[in-house]
Amino acid sequence: MKVLSAAGINLMTLGEREGCCGFSLVVGGLFEEAKRNAEQVAREVDEAGVEMLVTSCSGCYETFTDFYPNRLGVEIPCPVFHSSQLLIRQAKNRDLRLNRLPLKVTYHDPCGLGRHCGIYDPPRRLLKSIPDLQLIEPDLSRERSRCCGGGGGLWGVDSGASMSLAIQRIREDIMPLDTEALAVSCPLCHTNFLYTLKRHGIDMRVYDIVEFVEMALRNRNTD
Repeated sequence: MKVLSAAGINLMTLGEREGCCGFSLVVGGLFEEAKRNAEQVAREVDEAGVEMLVTSCSGCYETFTDFYPNRLGVEIPCPVFHSSQLLIRQAKNRDLRLNRLPLKVTYHDPCGLGRHCGIYDPPRRLLKSIPDLQLIEPDLSRERSRCCGGGGGLWGVDSGASMSLAIQRIREDIMPLDTEALAVSCPLCHTNFLYTLKRHGIDMRVYDIVEFVEMALRNRNTD
């Protein structure tokens, strides 16, 4: 919310009326329940007079833009943006002025935003818009990126299996790059990587891409 406000976005939240997008209902095969939930979410958005729906979650983005219209027959009554799409637009319009942030960073493509929805460039363009931030790509990236193991309900069913996939991604793809931080654009990826790094005692920072923008906004060391 700090970053969106700084970018000149007039924002609101639905609070207790917001509910869940229903991603877990869809991937769990509970389509009737998912449709009822989707209709309720669309109704709340419509009644609130929302002109644009923004989410920082790749699962929510996939649910709103793909599952709702294509599997459940429900339309969100406004454009839907992932946070990276909206923020890079504001940065290009010079509505978002970022200070230097000297960090070596690698970006992990989440399955929902990447392979499932084809959104690869906005997160990268947003990171590259931060002065002095160096983005280093792993060999397995974009459509070839490994799954972190945190999505699709796997974390709730078998967190050990989720973390075994995450540690493979970390050790084989991320650590050889010798970067200072891992950037993600999905809260499930963030949670799985964070717990996996702690479990294995690996000193690596993991942040949502919007957190890098927030750090650049408050970093006043511009010399």
